[in-house]
Amino acid sequence: MWEPPYHVDDSAPPLPGDFAGQLGALVAAGRRGEVVERFMVEAAEVPVSMLDAMRGHPSWAAMEAVAHTLVYEAAVLGPGNALPAARLAGLTQPTLVLNGGREPGLDGERGRGGGCDGAGGRCGAYCRARRTT
Repeated sequence: MWEPPYHVDDSAPPLPGDFAGQLGALVAAGRRGEVVERFMVEAAEVPVSMLDAMRGHPSWAAMEAVAHTLVYEAAVLGPGNALPAARLAGLTQPTLVLNGGREPGLDGERGRGGGCDGAGGRCGAYCRARRTT
């Protein structure tokens, strides 16, 4: 998993239980930019102060084009993006959690694997990973 935006402790602001539904309604209304903004700020904890620079970057149009996939991601992560510790504890396959280390909140528990230590040693974290495409 690459930087799953689970909220693992009380330091992250809570997300509404129907976050995926709210994003879906915005997509249906053609407000794709708002979907990207909300997901970035509320789920991925990107500081609001960075949004202007992000909107001005050439990649912003591409993010808006795939904004509907953020609805899917929010749905898969579940209500409130809360870490599913019980589900992770039941993992039977090795799992690797990657993070790039520059994202907000990744220097704490989420950066160490998001609490997947409860997975019986079958989950590890590789911090400061680099993703290239």
